[in-house]
Amino acid sequence: MRTPREVVEELVEAYNAKSLERILALYRPDARFWDPLHREGVSGRAAIGEVIGGLFESYPDEQMSVVTLVADETHAVAEFRSVGTSAGGRPFELELTEVYELSDGQIASCHVYIDTAEIPVQAERGGH
Repeated sequence: MRTPREVVEELVEAYNAKSLERILALYRPDARFWDPLHREGVSGRAAIGEVIGGLFESYPDEQMSVVTLVADETHAVAEFRSVGTSAGGRPFELELTEVYELSDGQIASCHVYIDTAEIPVQAERGGH
């Protein structure tokens, strides 16, 4: 069984490869996902897939790299650096933090912490 650290490293590889299938295989079927744009959270692989698929459309060349990754047997916290170009053509570079809870080698929950003012598509639309 994969450790939380290995799951996060695999998640980053799959995200950078834009492989939704590989990403969703890392999540439990009943997983929960939360970020500042989905404050009620989303549940289940299909809903998480819609969120991540939307990110692929909005940021087609985005590449994430791990700045810091700490983990124990059930949790991982990762600081990421993300660079790319928005679908509107605006280059971006931002930092975000994600907190994962794992169960049986799969992600049970993911919480994303990011300054929404730095999200390119929000800035292009004038924010919320």
